[in-house]
Amino acid sequence: CRSHAQTPGGANRTAPPALDPSTNPPAQTPYTPVTEKVRLREYVKSWVSPISFLTCATSAGWGQLRDVPHEWGEGDGAFATRFGSAYAQHLVNSTLLLTGASLLHEDNRYVPSGLGGTRGRLVYALESSLVTRHNDAGGGSHRRVSFSRIAAFAGAALVSRAWQPPSTRGVDHAAVSFGASVAVTAGFNVVREFLGFK
Repeated sequence: CRSHAQTPGGANRTAPPALDPSTNPPAQTPYTPVTEKVRLREYVKSWVSPISFLTCATSAGWGQLRDVPHEWGEGDGAFATRFGSAYAQHLVNSTLLLTGASLLHEDNRYVPSGLGGTRGRLVYALESSLVTRHNDAGGGSHRRVSFSRIAAFAGAALVSRAWQPPSTRGVDHAAVSFGASVAVTAGFNVVREFLGFK
């Protein structure tokens, strides 16, 4: 078996080494700027997406486990109340995110990094919970802090205090809710990055 080929000019040319799939980064999904039609479709889709229901159910289950807020008690009725509260907060967050992203020309959809190596991909996925693409007037885009997402997290956390009982109505509980929203988004981004889940 020959490891090199003879060129027409007579010089030897070494054959390129075989590609090792484990060292190659995953193919990056071509980025297409978001349109208002797509943005609205994603907004409506978020109302009934499995991720939305799973997130709300997880939040309700965690509250049920800790008996927070304690005024809502325990049992199936209490779980339903907590789920409803989480879902209402999700709808507020989605509405604020749609409005803010449209006004600020931000695209909060998750786009796989296309990077090679676990560490780089993990950092990208985690930072994408608060970093997004900003669509420039000239048709280009660049990544920056997502002001619309931060405002939506904060706004939903504060608005949701309106239907909370006294024990969880304070600003400190809104801050905890804000942090939980960021953490959950970061976790789902990691799943999206490594498992290709949408």
